[in-house]
Amino acid sequence: MQYIDSKGFCEDLDEGKYSLLLIHSLQKGDPLIQSILQQRKISGSLTMEMKQIILQRLKINGSLDYTLSVINELYRLIKEELEALERETKTKNWIL
Repeated sequence: MQYIDSKGFCEDLDEGKYSLLLIHSLQKGDPLIQSILQQRKISGSLTMEMKQIILQRLKINGSLDYTLSVINELYRLIKEELEALERETKTKNWIL
């Protein structure tokens, strides 16, 4: 919660930063998100209502689930690589 307090709710949208979540929804061709982002270009920021609409659309478009699946796959690949390094060096990674 401290991060949200210091960063602000969906501040990345105000800043025009495109996250994996947003890119995924845009690739699905969501016209509502596209329209809201166009408005952000003009006004320089988004209202709380607009941010909540985008968040809702991210959920509807499956972008949250998609991002979680990408994170899980990256975690799996990293873990496999670390295990391979442990086998190769015959040394257990003490951090894990």
